[in-house]
Amino acid sequence: MTTTLITGANRGLGFEVARQLAALGLSTRDDHVSGLTRPATRYSVELHPLDYEWYFTPDTARMLARQLGSRTDVVCIGTPTVASALAEAHVHMRLIDRNPLVERRFPNIPRHSVRVAAVHDIPIGFDDPDAVIFDAPWYYGDLRYWMLTAQALGRPGALVLFSLFPSGTRPSAPRERTRLLRLARAMGDLTVHHRVLHYETPLFEEHALSAANLRGIGDWRRGDLFELRLGHGPSFRLSLERRIRRLIARRQPGWRTFVVGAQVIKLRMRRTHLLGAAVRSVRGCPNDVLPTVSARDRRRSSIGLWTSRNRVLSVGRPRAVEQFLAALQRGLDPTTALQTVASTGGDLDRASVVHLTRILGIMP
Repeated sequence: MTTTLITGANRGLGFEVARQLAALGLSTRDDHVSGLTRPATRYSVELHPLDYEWYFTPDTARMLARQLGSRTDVVCIGTPTVASALAEAHVHMRLIDRNPLVERRFPNIPRHSVRVAAVHDIPIGFDDPDAVIFDAPWYYGDLRYWMLTAQALGRPGALVLFSLFPSGTRPSAPRERTRLLRLARAMGDLTVHHRVLHYETPLFEEHALSAANLRGIGDWRRGDLFELRLGHGPSFRLSLERRIRRLIARRQPGWRTFVVGAQVIKLRMRRTHLLGAAVRSVRGCPNDVLPTVSARDRRRSSIGLWTSRNRVLSVGRPRAVEQFLAALQRGLDPTTALQTVASTGGDLDRASVVHLTRILGIMP
């Protein structure tokens, strides 16, 4: 069995993991979280941290599918593993997910059952399901908004299943949980099942853990399952929040997505440095690996390129890097891709090409 010792040197993600494991009554020496082995990824296209892609383990997805199996009309929001398990069980369902790559990862889900859309773009009147299951990012604002959306979608008596973060997730978690519990109970009858939801550790988090000198953790994330039966209580208005979220989405700096092999690469379409090479390392990221997955980490503002293996770079010439990645995505080798950039007047220096190919694991 692999064991890991968390010491003062493993700051950041190490302390986060230790705190959450302690809250779960586990440790890095526990058989439930250590020594697990599996392929690096079981998906044809890797998961990416900017898409908040933590998926349920296969056992958890099947458990949730069984719980929903008696329902005749299920809407899955951001839960493609559950949708896949329901499809295997021939249960009528619809999957709503903002990432079009789910269609490549889960070919067993019928295309007509997939709607690619952000939560704030779901037409509230498009459906009348008798069950909704969602897995929102583990932040108070997101969870509250997704809960309101599920209430607006479902009819009275509909079953809503969703995941909530444990109390030890971050210092503010207990207070946020109390507020979300209060909201859920105002919507209907609530049952909480503690620590029954298990998450796969995605490849990007494995790399972050390794960079923080933590190995052998396995599938360590746990969530509480909230089982809510919608009642005839107050219906919370969504219109203002939906307008605000659309406005925020428009104002946020855009990221372009590229797929090279199984690897997903996100490129921020603005400069994160002004002078020097087209790309350079981000300070505090040894071997160009961001040693955390926290949305609160200050280094995130310096990241211009981010891979599904948690490797990051600052980017000074996003248009040239965009052309280079687009050429790689089309299957061109790095040398030909560089020639393509040069032929269009793009300014991509050779040192940056070497740096890019190194972090992407591609031979220059």
